[in-house]
Amino acid sequence: MIRILNELALHRQPYVKRMNGYSYVIFEYIIKCVVYQNTTQDLDKWIDIDICKKLEALDKTQCTSKIKYKDYLYQLFLIQGDAEVDMYTGIEYFQIKHTPEYNNKPIGKQFQTYPNFNLTDELVKIVFNIFLEFAKESSKMLADKPDYVSTDYADLFRTIYNVHMTGIDSNHFIKYT
Repeated sequence: MIRILNELALHRQPYVKRMNGYSYVIFEYIIKCVVYQNTTQDLDKWIDIDICKKLEALDKTQCTSKIKYKDYLYQLFLIQGDAEVDMYTGIEYFQIKHTPEYNNKPIGKQFQTYPNFNLTDELVKIVFNIFLEFAKESSKMLADKPDYVSTDYADLFRTIYNVHMTGIDSNHFIKYT
């Protein structure tokens, strides 16, 4: 079914809507990668499946209009905002949504929870730098359309991630009570 949908050409508006739908999901997984690193043993899954498979799906989906670099950059990534203060707000929303201290919805309506973490300027800066660099580079790849696959996006993400996360302990941001 997915293959059939991806082989059909979408008009510009549904394609942009799909990009918008992936936007926060990708942002959320980048936050998880930075905050929790591999403490939950999910880092590779988050990168390979939750971030990069979505980009591959977009890459494989045909659009009747030419989607340009700036469209990918602003509709897929920077819809969250393009300043550190926007990253702070997004990370704070993630914290409210996914940490036990803040996620106090009735049973059955809760989001998956993760350990609470310290929302610091350092965390915001690292997420911002990784997110922005990955947004720019993967937007170029998507706009070029030479049929990249998820491993190409994953290699790009890991390269950027490793540069910005060098020397940061895997429990650096997690808050222990």
